[in-house]
Amino acid sequence: MFITFSSIVLVVYSLSHITKLKLSEDHVRKLADQSQFDTENTNEVFNGVKRDIYYIILDAYTRDDHLLSEFQFDNSEFLSELEDLGFYIARCSQPNYPSTALAMASTLNFEYLDSLAPDIINNNYSWVNFKPYIDNNRTTQFFQNLGYTYITAQTSFDWINNPNSDIYLRRYTIGGAIIELTAFETMFLNSTIFRSVKGIDFLPNIKNVATYEESHYETILSTLDKMDKIIAISGPKFSYIHIAVPHRPYIFTPEGDFFITEDPSVGYINNIQFINNQIIPVLKDLISKSEPAPIIIVQGDHGHGSSSNFILNAYYLPNGMDTTLYSTISPVNTFRLLMDNYFGTSLGLLDDISYTWKYGDVYKFGIAADDCHR
Repeated sequence: MFITFSSIVLVVYSLSHITKLKLSEDHVRKLADQSQFDTENTNEVFNGVKRDIYYIILDAYTRDDHLLSEFQFDNSEFLSELEDLGFYIARCSQPNYPSTALAMASTLNFEYLDSLAPDIINNNYSWVNFKPYIDNNRTTQFFQNLGYTYITAQTSFDWINNPNSDIYLRRYTIGGAIIELTAFETMFLNSTIFRSVKGIDFLPNIKNVATYEESHYETILSTLDKMDKIIAISGPKFSYIHIAVPHRPYIFTPEGDFFITEDPSVGYINNIQFINNQIIPVLKDLISKSEPAPIIIVQGDHGHGSSSNFILNAYYLPNGMDTTLYSTISPVNTFRLLMDNYFGTSLGLLDDISYTWKYGDVYKFGIAADDCHR
């Protein structure tokens, strides 16, 4: 039997989707039960007001002093724009973990991982097992119990997506594309062996194939476009919007055009400038069109490369609560501070610790030093 190259490609494509890890429903339900948060003794609404809460993650957004030292990029103009809008910038902030899965599980449950998920840590289970802790996190449980609508947006990273949130903002369909390739599939089709074979149609009868980079590009633009529409949703809202930029792939020009490069000295800074230009108008709209004034956190989940333990961390806290912030606040204390100040809880703050970690090192954490004194 003659097997075409296109058949092989389609088999690989199918297998890559079939073998995606799916955690058991029982495990998810168990974690959801564990993450229930008691709100009976809290001051449910601070001064009778339920403010919309926007938690915006800009994936891999590095702190400004390390952008300057590592990339010779001065980000002061962007930070000044944030401050002009009323944001407090934690100038010496560090992530608690330099990886999205670990960082978000910790932040959204306002707890360090050795206390939150000791079984995963002690048994060295894969980092993908933190997904239920992100999907069924204590922060969301807290606000849903107070009548908030939980809103998330689709990303290019399946394991971050939570279609079961109250409102899930799906990205627009790629124009005419029938198949959207993953990063691995795009690399596979662009590999030397396939590019060197001429005149063979690897994907017969499929006229429009969106590469991973093209799909990622459209997803980012779709999320940014839909931010304005969240404001119009009635009732109090807790929106966790994870925007996977300036994280690679490096696909933006500062103006927002599609441009691929593998050079981080060009591409990462292009991505930074792009999201800087895009997020300021979004924040202006959220502030000017919301009544009462919203709570907004703009935060990097981790930094980039050798600066992965240094992040952007900015807070818009109305009603004078920004006076409770401090320059070294880390994400594990973000919702502790917010809940205590606005909702009358007594969680208190944890020590701000930034752990080092590398994929493949299991859970051998070190401490990331920082000599920041700004």
